Amino acid sequence: MSLTFNYVEICERAFFSDPAKKLNIINTFDHIQSNNFPFLYPGFSVVVQVSGDPGSYILRIKIYKNNSELTLLESGDMSFEIKSGSNRHNMVLDCLLIKFTEQGDYMIEVSDGNRILQNTKLVTVKMMQ
Repeated sequence: MSLTFNYVEICERAFFSDPAKKLNIINTFDHIQSNNFPFLYPGFSVVVQVSGDPGSYILRIKIYKNNSELTLLESGDMSFEIKSGSNRHNMVLDCLLIKFTEQGDYMIEVSDGNRILQNTKLVTVKMMQ
């Protein structure tokens, strides 16, 4: 069994519409600006779309400061199944009240619990006053 990552996106909000269960992604971004550090960001979503062979899978998402031991958020096991005839799966992790301690690069890492499968960068920047 293998997985291919179609995308890992950071956005303002993501949700599934009913009854079609279509994925809605609002306002993707890769930078956050703030006047001060540390600051508390009200919320964002991490969206992952994978394709793969039919079977059961487990993924984890971790957000951490690059080149640091500081972890901001770590999801538990997010299990899902890819059924025969449908080779894609969408996942949304809502991240609420995340405290960014300093400006710089933060990583959003997707793993299977044993190895890193995909990652993307989120940059925080202090605004000029």
